[in-house]
Amino acid sequence: MPNVRQMIHLFASRKIKPIEMGLTRLVEQIRSGAPVSFARYGDGEWSAILGRDGENCDGHKYSVELQKGLRESILDNPAYSIGMQPVALKTMGRDVIRFISENKLDYHWWNADLFHDANLNGTLFPFIELLQNSRTVIIGPEYLSELMLFSSISHIKIPQKNCFDSYESIYSDIETIAVRESAGCIFLFSASMASNVLIHNLFKKFGTKHSFLDVGSLWDIYVGKMTRGVYHEHEWTDLIRRNSGETNGKSLLFYNLFPKTTWKIITKKILKTVPHDEIIVHITLPKTRFFLLPLIKKWLTSNFPKIQQIIWSFNARGVGETHGFNLLRKKVDLSPYSILTYSHSKGSSRIRKNTQPIQDWTELMRYFVIERLDLAKEAFAQEVWFCGVNLSTNMHPNEQARIQYPETKFIFEGNFVSVNLDKTREIIEKTEPVIDYYGVERYWGMLSTIERCRSLYNSLVDHYSERLLPEQYISNYIKNEKL
Repeated sequence: MPNVRQMIHLFASRKIKPIEMGLTRLVEQIRSGAPVSFARYGDGEWSAILGRDGENCDGHKYSVELQKGLRESILDNPAYSIGMQPVALKTMGRDVIRFISENKLDYHWWNADLFHDANLNGTLFPFIELLQNSRTVIIGPEYLSELMLFSSISHIKIPQKNCFDSYESIYSDIETIAVRESAGCIFLFSASMASNVLIHNLFKKFGTKHSFLDVGSLWDIYVGKMTRGVYHEHEWTDLIRRNSGETNGKSLLFYNLFPKTTWKIITKKILKTVPHDEIIVHITLPKTRFFLLPLIKKWLTSNFPKIQQIIWSFNARGVGETHGFNLLRKKVDLSPYSILTYSHSKGSSRIRKNTQPIQDWTELMRYFVIERLDLAKEAFAQEVWFCGVNLSTNMHPNEQARIQYPETKFIFEGNFVSVNLDKTREIIEKTEPVIDYYGVERYWGMLSTIERCRSLYNSLVDHYSERLLPEQYISNYIKNEKL
C-alpha cells in the first residue's frame, strides 16, 4: 500500500502510464533484422538528472558529469525506445513530471521493467533463445563472466561501482567491437546509470547496425547474486528452469470417473488413444458401491497400462467433479509435468433415451483434446495457457451463476481441457475452485483471460440434441492443417 508521499507522486504522474512494449514484439523485431535500442530510466537515473546528492541502490554515486550525460540523453529527442520505471513515478513522480513538462518532452514511455517482469513471471526464454542464436556482447561487472545462459563474443568488464568514471574506456571498447562486427550484434548493458549515456551516444553512430539494450541487473540472479530485494520474494529454482527453456516435459491425462451406467464403454472410448506419458484416474464412488472399488481399480489397470495412480473419493450431491479435481490439486505432485489434460466420463451419470448426441460430443472432445495432443503442444509453444473445443463466454445462464462465478471469463463447453502447467502451475496450486456441480468447468476461466486460450474446434451445434459425426470434422480439419 503506497504511503501518503508516494500517493502524491503517483497522483502527480498519473498522466504518464508506461506502455507495455511486449517482450515478444521486441524479440520478433530483432529477429527480423531490425535493430532495437532501449534505455531505461529508473529512480537512480532520475535522481541524477534532478541533481540529487548521494548514490543509487548499487552504490554508484551521482556526479555533475553523470548528470550532464543523462540530461543530454533524455533531452536530445532520442530516436530509440526509452523506458520509464514505475518505481520512479512512485517515489519521485511529481519531480519527474515537472522536469518533463518544463522541457516539453513528448515521448512514448515504455515500461522500463520489460525484462525484469518477464524474469519474475518465468517468461524470459524467448529473449534468451534470441541471445543464444545471436552474436552478443555483455557490458557489465566481472562476476557476469559466470553467466552460462548463452555465449557471448565478448564481455567488456566494468567496475562494480562508479563505472561512469571509466566511461571513455568502456565506450572505446564497445566502439571497437561495433566497428569490427558485421550488422546484427546485440549489446547488453548491465552498467547502471552509465548504460543510458553509452546507449545514447552509441546509437548515433551504430543504431542502424546493432541493437543496444539496457537490461540492468537482469542476469545477477543467474550468477548467484541477490542484488535486488524482489529476488528474495521468489522461489528461483522453477523460474530459472522456465526462463532457461527447460520444461518438465511429461504430459499427464487426468480422468475423472463416475462408475455408473455404461462407464466401462465410455472409459474404453475416451482412453483408447492416449499419447500422454501418464494417466491418473480419480474415481467418484457412490457410497452404495464402495465394495466395488478393488474391482474397478483392477479393471482400469489391466486395460490401461499408462495409469500410474488411482485416487478416489465418495460422491457428494451437487458437487460433480470438483472433489476429484481438488484431490488432483492437493494430493498429486504436478511438478514432473508440463501439460495436464483434464477429462471426465461424460454421459455416465444418468441414463438418457437418446445418448448418441452426447457420445458424439465426447468423441469430438476426445479427438481434439486427447488424441491430438500435438495441437496443444503447438499452442503452448506460442504462449497459450489453455486448449479445448467450443470456447465460449456464455457461462452464466442466470444471475445466480454470475454471482457464484464472478471471476469466470470463459468456459470450454464439455470441459475436456489441456493446460499449460509451465504457465499456470503456481496459480492452480493457489486458486480454489467453487465447490459446485459446474465448479471445474468454470475453474479455468478464473485463472486467465480468454486471450490466453485456443479453441481447437468450434462445432456450432447443440450437442444435447444434434449429432456430429467424426467424418464431419476430422477430414476437413486435416485438410485445413495442410493448407
